[in-house]
Amino acid sequence: MSEIFDKFTKNARLILTEAQRVALDMNSSITTEAILLAIIEMPNTLSHDILKEYSVNFDQIKMLISIESKKYNKGKKISDHSKSVLKEAFRIASDLGHYNVDCEHILMALLSDKTFESYKLI
Repeated sequence: MSEIFDKFTKNARLILTEAQRVALDMNSSITTEAILLAIIEMPNTLSHDILKEYSVNFDQIKMLISIESKKYNKGKKISDHSKSVLKEAFRIASDLGHYNVDCEHILMALLSDKTFESYKLI
């Protein structure tokens, strides 16, 4: 399993680590919302700057999540949608001819499916 994450850049791995922390704070599995919040919290990346340019910020997304007050997947470590996001990020990176998955690939994957909560929040 660790060889899979060798394909992630340092920042992309940091985002996944931060998403895990966010999920723990929300008492949930790692959801697309947790990954989105982690990207927002990762300064000095293009994905962070894109979200900032569109006035997407941590407090705003956190508030929207709390208003939704959904029951999160508590039985799994990572949600099925989040697994799909990571697979899509690999596909996007590959399609672009990139060897590694970076934050921007993850952001594009988060916004690639209208059924993902991350898509609905933005």
